[in-house]
Formats: sequence, C-alpha cells, structure tokens
Amino acid sequence: MERILLCVCCFSGWFVSTCCPRQYHYVDDAKTWTEAQSYCQQTHTDLASIENTEEMKQLNSTVSSAAHSSELWIGLYSQIRWRWSDGLTGSGADYRNWDTSEYEPDFYSGVQFCVSSLKGKWWDFQCREKLQFICYRGSQMNPEFDLVDKEMSWSDARRYCRENFLDLATVKNPGENQQVHEKAQSKGCGLACTESHTFTGLMAQSTHSQTGPVG
Repeated sequence: MERILLCVCCFSGWFVSTCCPRQYHYVDDAKTWTEAQSYCQQTHTDLASIENTEEMKQLNSTVSSAAHSSELWIGLYSQIRWRWSDGLTGSGADYRNWDTSEYEPDFYSGVQFCVSSLKGKWWDFQCREKLQFICYRGSQMNPEFDLVDKEMSWSDARRYCRENFLDLATVKNPGENQQVHEKAQSKGCGLACTESHTFTGLMAQSTHSQTGPVG
C-alpha cells in the first residue's frame, strides 16, 4: 500500500528529543512505509513522531496547510514477535513453514495473530475463529501429536490441550511439521474428508514503537 508521507525535521546537528518544537514537513510523494522511512531519514530526520497534544496540533496544521485530506504515513509501527504457547525458546523455536505462495503471514486487517496449519503450510489466522487443533503429549523435545476433532477458538483450544495433553502443538522442524500434517488428515472418514485449517501453538505478540530517538 502506498501513501503520502510526513517527515519530521530538526535544526542541523540536534537530536529529535532536544528539538523544540519539532518541525513537520509534508512530502507530496506516494511511497510504501519503508520507502517513506528511508526518504525521511535521508532528507530530514525521520518519519513523524508525536509525543503530545501540541505536536498533534502542529502535525494537523502542517497537513491542513498542504490541503491534504487522505491517509498518510507517520513513524508509529508495530513489531511482531512470534512465540510458542508452551514457552519454547531453545532449539527449534524459530522454525517456520509459512505458505509464502499466499504471502503468509499477511496480518490481514490487522487481526490475525494466531497460526493455523493447512497441508503442512502455515497461515496467520484470527484467534477467535473456531478450528480443529493439534495438541501434543510426551515432552517438548519428543512430542506426540493428536488431532482434536472439535472446533474451538485458539484460547479455548489451548485450554483444552493443557487440561488433556501438554499444550497446543509446538513444531520445531520439518519432521514434526510432517507429523502435524498427517494428523490433520487422519479424521477417520476416508476419501470424503478434505484437510482443513488446524490451530497450532504459535501466536504473535505485537508492540508499538516510533521511529527515531524520541526519549
């Protein structure tokens, strides 16, 4: 998605945090967020940061004086950190098998923070959706996976797995991913069944940051 950008600039040699007040500069050039950030860092200080009501008023004044009424980029962004439900952080915790042919993970509409598996490929998915899910028993290092043929939200599925197994499935390597795929196919109804999305234990945590030194 491309939008107009809004840069913030300060007097030469000054940090943003010591620049009073910030000076906002409207750039009438459609770019992606990353392109806008690079442009502002090269030609000004950074994409616009806003720390208080007065700066918000100043930013609005800059935009109004440019007679701009559509969306534009500022420097606030989200950082996504994926983590496993069972807390795994060691060997295999960073294994992923996203369905890149479908541009996953795409965080469609900004609400897809849980992960499902379909035919061995991973998708980000709305946590409140109700899907079948994969639990595991045994241990983190030597898991045994089981398909639960019930449809639940991600949080309800995790609760069920913790009460009846160990946790939602943690998948550390291609071999375990293949096991999860095979379990998702084992519904006991022969050729009449088609594999559907199943929740695993991976979920996203989002934190918000602003570009540039703002403290």
